[in-house]
Order: sequence, then C-alpha cells, then structure tokens
Amino acid sequence: CSGDYKDTLLRIASRECLKFPGVENGVTAQAPPTQEEAVKRFNRTFNDLCTQKRNKPDELLIIPERQQQELGCAFMYWASRSSVSPNLDMAGMWDMTNALSMPPADDGPDLRATFREWDFSGTGEVDWNDFVKEMTTRVNDEGHYNADPLPEK
Repeated sequence: CSGDYKDTLLRIASRECLKFPGVENGVTAQAPPTQEEAVKRFNRTFNDLCTQKRNKPDELLIIPERQQQELGCAFMYWASRSSVSPNLDMAGMWDMTNALSMPPADDGPDLRATFREWDFSGTGEVDWNDFVKEMTTRVNDEGHYNADPLPEK
C-alpha cells in the first residue's frame, strides 16, 4: 500500500459533506429558501411533465431523476417545517398542496383521505418515495395533464 492511498483516505475522511433535510432520503437538491421559489420550481417542472404526458397520453410517464429532484425541492421546503421532518405530516401536506394549487376539498375528511392516499408506505407520514409515487400518479392522470397549467410566476 502506497502513501498516496493513505493520503486519499485521510482526505475523504476529513472532507466537508453537505447536510440538509432530505439528504437521508436521497434528495440531492436542497430546499429553496422561500415558498415562492419552491412553488415556482415545482409548477414549472409539473407543467413540463404534464406537457410531455399530453403529447404521449397512451404511454406511462416515469418522472426522470432530475425532474424528481426539482419537484422534491417543494417537498423538502414543506417537509423541513414538518413535525416529522424530513417527511411530511398532515398539516405540512395541507400547506404544501394549497400553495401548489392542488389542495384537497377541505381540511377535514378530504384531507385525511388524501393523506392516506399519498401515504403509500403506510407509515402515517408522507416520505420522499410516497411523494414521488404520488407525483407520478398525478402527471399520468388525465385530470391533471389536460388541466390548465399551474401558474409559473
């Protein structure tokens, strides 16, 4: 074993690693600093995905990793404020879906039903994988991809 290898190991061990909410769930993009930025990035990406789906309605659209990360910026913005961070609780989901212009009909029974639908893992929290599955469901839903685009202010 050469001295170069030892030097490399020491550099790796002492490097500075980025740590932010969500990195433990595989999110590589840090949450935006403002709600406005989170909404803008989410809406732009969601609209792009809906356009792709509208152009090929008979094909299942699998959201590419880069676009999952862009949508995930909004998820991480609200999840970082959640009581179950880095995941979303029901209050965080209500705040996020309202800000993203896709809320449940009310903050009572419909919110609870929607939360159960999003909680694919059945943990009582919406985690990163649950969120990606729900966004995949939504961009492949005719009610979403044929709807008016979300505002990209």
